[in-house]
Amino acid sequence: MSSVAKLIFFLSLLSINISTQAKDIFILVVGESISANCNQHIFQQVPGVYQLNKNGIQTPAKDPFDWSDCSQGSMWIPLGEKIIQNGLADNVTFMPIGVKGTSVSDWKEGGAAFAKLSSAISMTKEKSINVDYLFWHQGSSDVNISPITYRKN
Repeated sequence: MSSVAKLIFFLSLLSINISTQAKDIFILVVGESISANCNQHIFQQVPGVYQLNKNGIQTPAKDPFDWSDCSQGSMWIPLGEKIIQNGLADNVTFMPIGVKGTSVSDWKEGGAAFAKLSSAISMTKEKSINVDYLFWHQGSSDVNISPITYRKN
């Protein structure tokens, strides 16, 4: 069997496995503007897509998310819908804790966004919420720093 055929076979097995083991997933989103609901397009509720509010309660996701700094939109609702449509999960819960205009160093201890990050993590621990994925959505505020400094920070 050629390596291409083996790869296709493996991917088909993987997709079968994913679709038969769909579950509820929780995604913590950390970063700047899009994570903070500063996009222009506002999305409405989609069945199966939730947010975790500041009290640790799962509610239907709707822009803007509870933890957001801005009052506009994000990409999380359509992403959650795609995750469900592709059989990767039955339900998706997001907790975007973005802070508008932050740089990567603002998330470190003592930085402008650290208190929000610390509060979110403390709440998930207190409520025994397991984070399945952490999305790091950061970069445009750091456009002028070197890649080495970005990775270091």
